[in-house]
Amino acid sequence: MIPLLIVDDESIIRETIAAMVRRKYPEQFHIFLASNGREALSLVTSESVELVLADIKMPVMDGLQLLHCLHEQQLQCDVIFISGFDDYSFVREAMKSGAVDYLLKPIAEDELYAQIDSFLKRAALRVPIYTARIRPEENVYLQQYVLDKLFDGTDAIPDSVLAELHLPPAAPAALLAAPVISSEADLQWFEQVHQTLQPLLEAGCTLFQGRKRQMCLSLCLFSNREQYDVWSRLLPGSSAQALSPATQLPHVPELLPLCQKLLERRFFDLPGEDGPESYPYSTLISEMTDEICHLQAEAYHQTLLLLLRRACAQYPPVDSLRQLLCAMIYAILQGNASFVAVFSQMELTADDIICTIQQTNSADALYRGMTRIIDLQISRIQGQITPSDETHVKRACDYIQAHFAEDFTLADLAKHLELHPNYVSTIFRKVCGTSFSRYRKRLRMEEACRLIRETNDKFYLIGSKVGYPDAVSFARVFKEEIGCTPSEYRSMHAPGEEG
Repeated sequence: MIPLLIVDDESIIRETIAAMVRRKYPEQFHIFLASNGREALSLVTSESVELVLADIKMPVMDGLQLLHCLHEQQLQCDVIFISGFDDYSFVREAMKSGAVDYLLKPIAEDELYAQIDSFLKRAALRVPIYTARIRPEENVYLQQYVLDKLFDGTDAIPDSVLAELHLPPAAPAALLAAPVISSEADLQWFEQVHQTLQPLLEAGCTLFQGRKRQMCLSLCLFSNREQYDVWSRLLPGSSAQALSPATQLPHVPELLPLCQKLLERRFFDLPGEDGPESYPYSTLISEMTDEICHLQAEAYHQTLLLLLRRACAQYPPVDSLRQLLCAMIYAILQGNASFVAVFSQMELTADDIICTIQQTNSADALYRGMTRIIDLQISRIQGQITPSDETHVKRACDYIQAHFAEDFTLADLAKHLELHPNYVSTIFRKVCGTSFSRYRKRLRMEEACRLIRETNDKFYLIGSKVGYPDAVSFARVFKEEIGCTPSEYRSMHAPGEEG
């Protein structure tokens, strides 16, 4: 029977874990119990314990101190920490100190059994922890710790790190990378890679998986150089991943920026088109926002395609491009209130525009996803608008454009149209995506900006021309809408003397 030691300062927890182990492995383990690290250290020494399940927080000697003592005395056993402290600093310290893995209280039986099963496989194969054939969801902290140590920012891995991790310095290695998308999607990718490479793992290769620099990484160490060719043939083809060339293990950090560059290039898979405007594409983003707000689907399609083609020619950071498009969506929600209603009804699946922007793995998929979803929402909005609504709103807009500088109310506008004010308010917001008062204010500010740029009129005179006889009110509204004072705007566009 294999000596197994359970260390915890609470007797009920020690007995519960022991019962769980006996229930699943009635004849495989001889179980010892200890209430602190000092007792545990004595038992490991006297009973040749091979597996330790230890709490971190304990009196007299805690779990981390126990692990350090085991290393100092060169006592070989696997240590799995069990603690109620879900804190990554504990996890990092535990993995750095050489723990096999980390489980949280209350302990789930299936998680405990998975760790013990892994231990039994390692014991049977007589292989150390770093070459164990592990599933992606097992020993995740250990795998991440190994990747963190290997990719610590240096150009080459120091011999001391390789020795600490018990990795052969001459081992051929290669890196497979994919962009981080979501925890569920990332885990599926890890599992797919692991299953695909199973023949190589059975032949002696080692696989470490984790995340670094917004990438999902699968690092494979080969038994010989020829296995790299097998690895490249086994992997499923996908533009959402990049495979590095083979190199010796100490030079693996050099592969990280290479994979980042390959992923960026593979994202931009549309034919490039040169253009005068570069990132952040403010003109094209503004045009797209207006076209979507005005429900002009075809014009939006062409502008989005032009933006992505320019991006594909210029290779801006993918994350920055995603942020830019997400900001555009929020600007659309502010510019056309009708989108608020239809977007709020979307489910967080294939019809969520923000998720689509953040999770697509190519520019082509981004274009197809954004056009499909925006078209869907535009059609929903247009489906709510009748021809008579459009006719009434056109008459309303014509009247506002002709009289925007005058002081009239929604009731006055409804009287002119011979309609009820509530009906006018509803159809105006439905067709234009904004309220009557906001629409008029926008016209006033557009005219005010033109007059400031093209004339030397004093500001109080310009304010009165666009409907603000009070100079203070004009200056306040102008700054709220334009983002600067009339004087600052004139300085930027048409310098002249302030009135």
